[in-house]
Amino acid sequence: MSTPFYNISLFSICLISWVVTVTFGDFANGQTNDAKRLQKQFNDEIRPILEAACGDCHWDDAAEAGINLAPFKTIEKFLDGSKKWRKVIEEVESRRMPPPDVESMEEADRRKLLKWLDEVFNQLDCT
Repeated sequence: MSTPFYNISLFSICLISWVVTVTFGDFANGQTNDAKRLQKQFNDEIRPILEAACGDCHWDDAAEAGINLAPFKTIEKFLDGSKKWRKVIEEVESRRMPPPDVESMEEADRRKLLKWLDEVFNQLDCT
């Protein structure tokens, strides 16, 4: 009687493993359609916004307040730096960044950046 239970349990474990691999395996390799789309949008639209609006103060050697945005080149890097990006989102949403005395960010660019960050952190990583 223990043999059929063992076979069912082993089958269940294999099935669950397969489902998890099919569902999440591609994301671990950065291959989901959403991740690909968001990465392309970052490369084409978001990075230029960040460089233009934030680059003078938060890029490479000029990284003020411990916020260096230059290393964020992939979705995985964004997800790894989610605590830092939560702070950036708060500052951009409240319009404290970029500061009024520095080159401003176009409202359309602000909305596009915030929408993109929302998708990264709330669709790809629900934490």
